[in-house]
Amino acid sequence: MLINFIKVSGAGTASANDLYKENGVQNGKPYYENDLNEIKWAPDNRWKIAEKSGNVYYMSSDDVATPDLATYNMIGVGEEPYPTVEAVTFEDLKITGAGISKVNSCYKAYAIANGKPKYKKKGIWPVQLETYIENTGDAWEIHGAPPMPESPIPQYYVRYEEVETPDLVEYWEVDKDGIDPVPVISVGCPVFISAISEAVKRNRG
Repeated sequence: MLINFIKVSGAGTASANDLYKENGVQNGKPYYENDLNEIKWAPDNRWKIAEKSGNVYYMSSDDVATPDLATYNMIGVGEEPYPTVEAVTFEDLKITGAGISKVNSCYKAYAIANGKPKYKKKGIWPVQLETYIENTGDAWEIHGAPPMPESPIPQYYVRYEEVETPDLVEYWEVDKDGIDPVPVISVGCPVFISAISEAVKRNRG
């Protein structure tokens, strides 16, 4: 199974330290990126942590399936120390108890916002029912999708707290479009199988 996120930390060049989201394949191996940087298996058979503009920070010639398995011991424009590169996963989250009922749902990490995972409600349509959890740089917020392209984004709940994932937020506050009570976020979201589905499975035998 391909890894969804790569975390680079401890690099002497601070701008290389961040989360990177898997986004397809390049040169036969998975490709990872964030807003400014990328990690890829390059045509010269090296893993490269680089700016998208072309400057390469760190490299490894280890021919391995994913970049977290490589040892980075070559420097381009980066500075020592070499980075630690590891695979990271983020568990699904569940929101309950929110006064905005459409906020209460299961959420899955799907992108990066300001170096932290961004979550969206799983399997929701139309877009007006979408809700998101993301870090704005100085706060975690839970917000909706604009009902029209030019409309403001509905802001439901917020918390100015420096934690790595939103389930670690101690207590949410009502934002301008939210109502009490505030949400509770827990890790994990069980899959519920309906009685009809169970009956179909039993009939199939």
